[in-house]
Amino acid sequence: NNSGRGIYMADVDGLMYTKQLTAEMYCGSCLLLAAVLRHRPTEVSRAMPLVNLVIQSLLTSLVNFLPVSLLLPNTTTTTNDALVDVAVKCGELLATVMSAIAAVEMKDVSHRYCPHLLAQYIILIASPPTTTSRSAFHSTSTSGGGGRPGGGGVNGLVLKAVRQGAYALYDACSPGEVQYLYALLGQQGGRQGGLWRKGLSELKEGYEREYRYRGKV
Repeated sequence: NNSGRGIYMADVDGLMYTKQLTAEMYCGSCLLLAAVLRHRPTEVSRAMPLVNLVIQSLLTSLVNFLPVSLLLPNTTTTTNDALVDVAVKCGELLATVMSAIAAVEMKDVSHRYCPHLLAQYIILIASPPTTTSRSAFHSTSTSGGGGRPGGGGVNGLVLKAVRQGAYALYDACSPGEVQYLYALLGQQGGRQGGLWRKGLSELKEGYEREYRYRGKV
């Protein structure tokens, strides 16, 4: 009935308003962190463990951004598209932060964290959800609800946006660090480590095809 539809539309409007506010805070955080990384590399190099935790939080928040309503048939396509557009913008700015980390002048410090940041990207965003990734997601997420049921796997457009930052981190890694990351994914993933290693292989293929020889985006 009309009253029911009115309540539903109010819920949708409220969802969009809330998500837009969340996105503004998310984007502001990314812009601030990117500026600090670019203009205060020496200071940042002394706080890379904290930066690592911030990136982990930004990754899990991005996974948690797309609400359960996107999976429900009653949600309009227009609303879905608008939410995805907002999430893509957040993903693009997260990629900017990841690229800034890769470009920190104190590379002898930042390099130690690139493999760990890539591991988080692969587990939480790039790979299909698994029992282990869900556990990792819930253990790092501070959200009180309203997010997706488990970590890993995001909208393809969002993944494409964030992937540019992952390419920059991969580019900053030495061959030895890539080998370390391969071993790390296998050790942490157990039986599911094969999926994560596959995610790393796909990242390498995309890096070779889209990033390495075409310049940095």
